[in-house]
Parts: sequence; structure tokens; C-alpha cells
Amino acid sequence: MLNDINFNRYNSNNNIVKNMSLITFNSKSEGIDVLTKYFRKFKIPELKYYLENNDKLSIPNFLETNVYEPEDVEVKKLLLSHLKIVLKKIFYIRTELNLISNPIRISFVSDSVYWDNIFVIKNNIFVKLKYLLNVFELIEYNQYKNISDVYIDSDEIYDIELLKRISKCVYSILQNLNQNEWVDFITTKFGCVIVPISNVVFKNKYNILSEPNVESMWDNIVVYWLDSDNIYGTFNSIYSTDNSFSPYWEQKIIKLSYSSKNDTYTEIDCVDIEKYKTKSKSFISNIISNPFDLKSIQITNTIIHNN
Repeated sequence: MLNDINFNRYNSNNNIVKNMSLITFNSKSEGIDVLTKYFRKFKIPELKYYLENNDKLSIPNFLETNVYEPEDVEVKKLLLSHLKIVLKKIFYIRTELNLISNPIRISFVSDSVYWDNIFVIKNNIFVKLKYLLNVFELIEYNQYKNISDVYIDSDEIYDIELLKRISKCVYSILQNLNQNEWVDFITTKFGCVIVPISNVVFKNKYNILSEPNVESMWDNIVVYWLDSDNIYGTFNSIYSTDNSFSPYWEQKIIKLSYSSKNDTYTEIDCVDIEKYKTKSKSFISNIISNPFDLKSIQITNTIIHNN
């Protein structure tokens, strides 16, 4: 059945333990419903950064023309073939970090719905149709210039970038589904703590970027305790000042003080990243605004390669 992938799931001994339907396509109305609920969480002025809604339509009306029925997408098979490769690699070994009970759901959208070419909301993957069509043309007309851009399996050619984007999204979904396990893993791996924004007293006003792949982090920031006198919070902040679609953003690092009396962090000052880069490259590289995203990329690069 085209709308589902039946996938053999493996345990650590590489034995098949279960046959499960892991992927399904959202109908157009289901995709619109997910996006409508998602964008209703934003303040009205923020929507200009996430939707290219020049006609100022209501969110449901805007999405009606920018979400597609899966039956109308002729390149679904291309996406499914890449998904099969990714899923076999991700679920080859079962761990507490990749448990999944509900299917991953897929929707297709236009370029006017902001974020990456493929992005995640909860357990939904949204794929920009134009991007998928571009990949189809690359494969169909053999337009690759470097062997490093392709993955070959059983004499079939796959697009490395598409494989990696899909893998990153699947890991984002697993982080959402197994949040407690991933938080323990990330905080141990990167030596950080996850702090509610309500526990932080900001000296400056920041417009913190709402990243869909890590929606669970919206109300939190990542804090690094280097020592009692060197505590740093980090996040991605929008710095676009006009009404442009797809905001410019940059990493912000702020130095903090901590009060154990009320478990509160107070901003001392914003760090000049350019200044610190010249003094300590390791400081910047170790103070990461989104370690969840970074870990997804690191694992993806390990399992998806063309060697």
C-alpha cells in the first residue's frame, strides 16, 4: 500500500521483533489542522516570520492554498524510497532513545510555509514540494557533479542531502517522543542544564526564535555552568527588523548569575560572540544553542554517508 511503509524493526541482536506500519501520509485537511494548531501558539506579529502571507489571509485560508493533498504529489515514491533507507539505519538497533509507538505522519507544503525544506512538528514531517521536485530532477537527469552527493544502494541512486534531512527530522521526532531520555542524554553529553525561561531574568529584550523541530524547548533555554562565576545561557534570537518572511537569526550567549534562594538566573550581560571568537574558539563551539539539533546532525552524519 503506497500510503504506508511496513518496516521490520530490529532489536540489539539484529533479530526481527516486530512488523509495524511506521509511516503514513496526512490528508490535506489533517496537515492544515496540525499547522493551524501550531501557528495559533504564536503572537500575531510573529507570524510574518513564519508564513509568507502577503495577502493577509486567515491562517486556515492561507494554509488551504499552501498544503497539498498527498494524492496530488507525484513524487511520493521518491520520498518513500529515501525514507526506507533512513528508517533501516535508524531503527537497526533498538534503544531507549529511538522508541516509537505512533506512526510518523507526512504532509507536503509550499515554500510559503517557513522553515527548512523538511521540518518537524511533534510527530509530523512537513516536506516542501518544490524541494522534492528539485531532488527528483537531479536524480532523473543525473545532474550530480560529485560522487559525494549521492548514496548508492542496490544499484539505485539516492540523494545524500535528502537522506540527511529526513534522518535529522526522524531524530527530532524521536526526541519529542522520548523527551525525558533525550534530555538526560543531552545534558550529560554536553554538560548543560535545561532551564525554564520563567526562571531567567533578562536584562535585554530578545525575540527568541521558535524552532519547530524542538517545540518542547520553546519555554526553555540551555544553560552551561563552566564554574560558579561563569554561567552562560544560549539561544537563537531573531534580528530581522523589517516584515520579511523567513527571519534572520543569530546565536545569543548571555552571562548569568544564579540565586539558589529562588532558583533564578539573572542576565549580567550579552556576550560579544565576535570578540570571543578571536580569544577562544573553544568557548563558542562548546556553548551550543541547540544541542538537540546538533546531536541529530552528528548521529545522521555517522549513519548516512556514501562510503
